[in-house]
Order: sequence, then C-alpha cells, then structure tokens
Amino acid sequence: MKKTATYYVDIEGHGGQPSDKNPGTLKQPWQTVLHALRTAQPGDTVIFRQGIYRQPRTLHTTDFSLSKQSDPPIILKGYPKETVVFSTLRPVKAKKWIKLIAFMLVVLGSGCGFIWMD
Repeated sequence: MKKTATYYVDIEGHGGQPSDKNPGTLKQPWQTVLHALRTAQPGDTVIFRQGIYRQPRTLHTTDFSLSKQSDPPIILKGYPKETVVFSTLRPVKAKKWIKLIAFMLVVLGSGCGFIWMD
C-alpha cells in the first residue's frame, strides 16, 4: 500500500514564505493550486491556508495526477477555522479523483455561483 502525504498551499504566507520550489510543508508551503494538483498523488491531502485562490484558466483532469478509478481521491481541504475560496472558470469534472472539504468554491462562467463544500 502506498504511503500518503500531506501538503500545504499558502498564497498569503501565514505559515512561511510560499513558493512552488518549497517541499509543501506547513512552514514551507507551496504557492499555487496548479503545482499542488500536479504534485499530489491519489490518497494525498492538500491543505490550503486562508486566502482567495484564483485560477486564470479552467482546470482540466490532465492537471491532476490521476490513476485508476479504484484509487483513493486526492483530498483538498481548507485549514481549520480559516476561510478558503477557490475560484475557477468552470467546475472541475473529477469527482472520482478529487474530494473538497471546507472550501468555498466560486465558479465564474455563465453566471456566478457560490457553493460551500464540506
């Protein structure tokens, strides 16, 4: 069985200076959503610190490290007691591989929608 990992993303630098060259720890978090999605493997957890994470383009399933449908999902979580907003142009169609917990998802496309995920 594969060992799972926990990573952190922090665009505002709450825990340390964010950079995608960092190892993705609480004290040395990543800076971008896209780097987190490309690095995390099935079963891993990515915890996002407070902030508004704007995606300049629609995310695609090719942005994720996806495997077989039977693999556990990549879990994307908001940091406890912090507000995390994820904005994208369209919803990501990867429900089998991604699980969102404690996020506010803002979809900007043919209108504006707000969905609290938990």
